[in-house]
Amino acid sequence: MAVSKTTWSFLDYSGETGTTGVNATLLSAANFATQATLRAALLAAIQAVTGGVLEKETVTASIDKTGDPKPTNPEVWKSKRWLVSASDTNGNPVSFHIVTAIPSVDYLSPGTNQMDLTSTEGAALVSAIEAYARSNDGEAILVNEIVFVDK
Repeated sequence: MAVSKTTWSFLDYSGETGTTGVNATLLSAANFATQATLRAALLAAIQAVTGGVLEKETVTASIDKTGDPKPTNPEVWKSKRWLVSASDTNGNPVSFHIVTAIPSVDYLSPGTNQMDLTSTEGAALVSAIEAYARSNDGEAILVNEIVFVDK
């Protein structure tokens, strides 16, 4: 099954770029507006739990550079990531990183590096990922966990 791909590039505090990319439903004239809305919701949910500044968005063959400056928060680094672990409807594993993560007690499970998926930010991110992202085979995915990692 064919899929589309969206990739976001984020700047960290030092000006380095990290990327986050997800597969999505194949774009067509019939679903373009709906997919654009879902893509924007996923980006907003990602930005709620990261501190990087969006540098550019790539959707299939379209690249829109935002031109925003570097973030001002010195804790924002591309090495700090959210590792999203999921599975598709056939049980196949799916994972990807969201760069420039900022862990917060507001949405981390106490005493862990795991995002509380029931927190406001966690639930919004999971909902947006599951609505928009697809496996390499184009299947819907279900998020199992989101973990903070610092490479």
